[in-house]
Amino acid sequence: MLTLLPYFAKKSKTMKLKKRIFISITLIAAISFVGFTAYYNLQRDKLLLDIIGQSLSQIHYQKNKFDDDFSKGVFDNFMSSLDRNKNIFLQEDYESFVKYESVIDEEMKEQTLNFFDEVNSKYEERFDGLKEYFDIILEQAFDYTLDEMIENDDEKSNYPVTEEARKEKWRKILKYETMRQVYSKMEAQKKAKAKNDSTVLKSFELIEREVREKLQKEYNDWFHRVEKYERKDRYSIYLNTLTAYFDPHTNYYSPKDKANFDISMSGQLEGIGATLQESDGYVKVVSIVPGGPAWKHGDLKAGDLILEVAQGEEESVNIIDMRLDDAVQLIRGKKGTIANLTIRKPDGDEMNILIVRDKVVLEETYARSAILNNPNSNEKVGYLYLPKFYANFQEANGRRSAKDIKKELIKLNDEGVSSLVFDLRNNTGGSLNDVVEMFGYFISTGPVVQVKDNQGKIRLHEDKDNEILFKKPLVVLINEGSASASEIFAAAVQDYGRGIILGSPSSFGKGTVQRILDFDHLVNSSFKQYKPLGALKITIQKFYRITGASTQLKGVSSDVVLADSYMYLPVGEREQEHAMPWDEIENTEFSIWTCENMNKAIKNSKKRIAKDTLYTLLDNNAMRLKNMRDETLFSLKYTDYEEVMNKRNEEYKQYKTLNTTKSSLKMNALAKDLKRLEGDSTKTKIWTQWVKSLQNDYYLDEAFRVAIDLN
Repeated sequence: MLTLLPYFAKKSKTMKLKKRIFISITLIAAISFVGFTAYYNLQRDKLLLDIIGQSLSQIHYQKNKFDDDFSKGVFDNFMSSLDRNKNIFLQEDYESFVKYESVIDEEMKEQTLNFFDEVNSKYEERFDGLKEYFDIILEQAFDYTLDEMIENDDEKSNYPVTEEARKEKWRKILKYETMRQVYSKMEAQKKAKAKNDSTVLKSFELIEREVREKLQKEYNDWFHRVEKYERKDRYSIYLNTLTAYFDPHTNYYSPKDKANFDISMSGQLEGIGATLQESDGYVKVVSIVPGGPAWKHGDLKAGDLILEVAQGEEESVNIIDMRLDDAVQLIRGKKGTIANLTIRKPDGDEMNILIVRDKVVLEETYARSAILNNPNSNEKVGYLYLPKFYANFQEANGRRSAKDIKKELIKLNDEGVSSLVFDLRNNTGGSLNDVVEMFGYFISTGPVVQVKDNQGKIRLHEDKDNEILFKKPLVVLINEGSASASEIFAAAVQDYGRGIILGSPSSFGKGTVQRILDFDHLVNSSFKQYKPLGALKITIQKFYRITGASTQLKGVSSDVVLADSYMYLPVGEREQEHAMPWDEIENTEFSIWTCENMNKAIKNSKKRIAKDTLYTLLDNNAMRLKNMRDETLFSLKYTDYEEVMNKRNEEYKQYKTLNTTKSSLKMNALAKDLKRLEGDSTKTKIWTQWVKSLQNDYYLDEAFRVAIDLN
């Protein structure tokens, strides 16, 4: 994702939008509000619908109309979102909804929710009816001698015509899942027997029964979780089908989702510092964040169950069977407040603990660096890892990726590295301001990216600082998960000839800019009873390379391609529904960076890769995975399924080395980092473990060689 600071560039635009929204919903204000929850929810839903509709029509980059095409797109998306596999609704349900296929645009204008309400009501009815026969299906063994098939491609599937047909569809789903797990367990015990002859083998019948019992529990848990979903949860899904028609990156965030978005962008939150999950109706502690309040307190451990939560001395709230996100909201809280927790230890002992909430820093979301060494030489190459172009939008002096990268580059310079490998793999983007500033560390002055708004106006973002913080050769690692701001950086490196792009055939292909509209700031104080309303991440601009070409759909192509498991699978922006098109604008003037060894380094790398059996194996494995993905029709006869899976397992054996091949490089933490962490054994251990984990990344070997060739 790519965002801009601040939310609105001009205050006047905010006031105009606020005024339009206020005028359009004065009728809501004129109604005297009563205390009925249903009425309150309906008015809030209409308010959200109005704000989103106006935001899309007035601010979004594309001038899409609310017409029949829009209606059809929303209709299809909502049906797919609720029932992608077509195993909840019946065919008659779908046919009863079709009358709305071309009128959703009218409902938007009239602020009516007939389509949503009818679909939501029927969904609840059909879902409730599912649980009745799940236990019946799983209570007895399946017949694995029958010649029957299951189609796992939802696009080739149809809605069941009758309730009995729906039950039969679920029977096949459950039979397939049981068979899949039985096969896996049968193979596992064969391997165990081969290693230890004294291993006692379980019969097929016993394993099959154990798998069904396990599935029964898992599906009961699933029902338990889904039953906690409320109308507002599915309404959020509906609102997102409206926004997704404009493009896949325009999304509505409920207040909880907005809070989680802020955490992901800033890398910090206020709370106790524990990762939680739902388990059998309980809130279970999965891990403790090192350095956080719970870690400092010491009594809360992974595996503990949180039973009750109180705010300081207030009355406790029982959170057993509570939705996880609701429980998390109770446990999180402002810095300095007290979380009063009743917990149960794995041995059954219960105790009460008081944890003072504080800022929790998620270090793994921040930039980090290390030193890459070849054991056969004294050459030192810097390694810089950036998981996201983060920025704390909530604090003026909050942590930002550009500032952190600057610190890392200074440390790497002090270490005397000869070149740099900048890892942007799976970096989904973030702050536009930060990527522009960051690229400026590698050039003197010049343009970085062009941005066009919905009025056709083009703005050039450029580096105006003459200082070059890092002058040495640069290699940028990308893959299919590198998107948005990552693509701006990689494209600028490539266009300037500042370095070599190494990795997947191309990056994700997201060439759009989003801005966050906080709805609480848009509505008049007359509507304060409906707050918090959430926010809209809306596409307002497209960005273009300084050559004029867009990265939309096409992404950034690597100078040297390194085969990976996903290279033949349908990933990237081009696979997204309603993705915006590729286009180009005029180029801008810039000065090419002089690097005499660029072509030589690329040529040498391609030669090495062509001779490297590991990369040939990777390419073949990627094609194997594609072929497996294309196979969607499976036999439910166990002997047939076993034959197919045995063949796959034999094919897989030749690719097992891909999981065990390690880098030949030696990785070291920077001296300043180790000194900074002195006295903190936990953080030192985490840091050194991260550096050691790089040992499993054999892509770094070729990146290292390219970096050396650039010198």
